[in-house]
Parts: sequence; structure tokens; C-alpha cells
Amino acid sequence: MRKQSIGLDETPAARPAPRLPRLVVGVLLAAVSVPILYEGVLLCVANWKRALGMSAEARTPALDWSCDLLGRLQDEVGRLILPCFQHVPWQPTHVLLAAGVAMTLSMLMLRR
Repeated sequence: MRKQSIGLDETPAARPAPRLPRLVVGVLLAAVSVPILYEGVLLCVANWKRALGMSAEARTPALDWSCDLLGRLQDEVGRLILPCFQHVPWQPTHVLLAAGVAMTLSMLMLRR
């Protein structure tokens, strides 16, 4: 005689995840990364041409723009955050104690 299941092992039919957001994110990621990859390949080809003795020039407007944007972002974040840390009275004993605690906790987390 077979025992009846009480339903714990039965899972309800799950709805499939919507594919449109994944598709949109994938297309946007591809659209952003293609110019950067293209210019990276241009830089590699130009370096190989120079190594082989040929004259080569690579124009990389997307990489230049992204580097400028990252530089400006770094400057802005520095202007916002650095003044907070410059006015704090740093005491080496407190800093070393905090570093020791952080390293000990990190070591314990890596051990597990």
C-alpha cells in the first residue's frame, strides 16, 4: 500500500521570469561596450604596428571621454569626502587598533 504525500515535496508552478528586462539590459550593455572594445582593439593593433616598425595612430574618443568622466568623478568625490577626513584628529593608537580589529575579523571570515 502506497502512502499519500502531504504536499511538502510538491512545488507550485512557477511563473517564468520576464525576459524583456534581461533583453533590454543586454542590448544596452552591448551598445555601451562595443565602442570601448573596438577602440581597445585599435590600440592593440596600433601597438603591434609600432612594434613591427610601421607608423600607426589610434584615435579613441570613447576611451578619452570615459577617462575624462572618471577623472571628473574622482575629483568631485574627493572634494566631497576628503574635507571630512582632514579635520579628524587622527591618533596612531586608534588607527592601529582599528586596523588590527579589521584584519582579525577578515582573517576569521576567510577561515570559515
